[in-house]
Amino acid sequence: MGANCAQPAPPSPGPGEKRYSHLVEHEFLERGCSGHAAFEIELDHGWAAFDPTSARMLADAYINGHDEIEYSARRQVYVVDFHKMLQVNTKTGRSRRIRRITD
Repeated sequence: MGANCAQPAPPSPGPGEKRYSHLVEHEFLERGCSGHAAFEIELDHGWAAFDPTSARMLADAYINGHDEIEYSARRQVYVVDFHKMLQVNTKTGRSRRIRRITD
């Protein structure tokens, strides 16, 4: 019998918020189900999408089951930890929350 790809619905978003659930989505992918991955980062003014190049790298790493990824953007090097859902600047040590969003 095939993988159980029925995905439980994440909590309903508040007004103006997108739906997200990194734990549910991770379990969904672990069961062998496909899905796209889109991420946002929490900046000082609120949640924002990653730039397209970084977004593709994060999505590929997440979908392929990596625990973390190191990448460069804007002359900085970052490590994203998919278990903690954090992005850390390797030079400054500053961390920011990230989240996985779904349609």
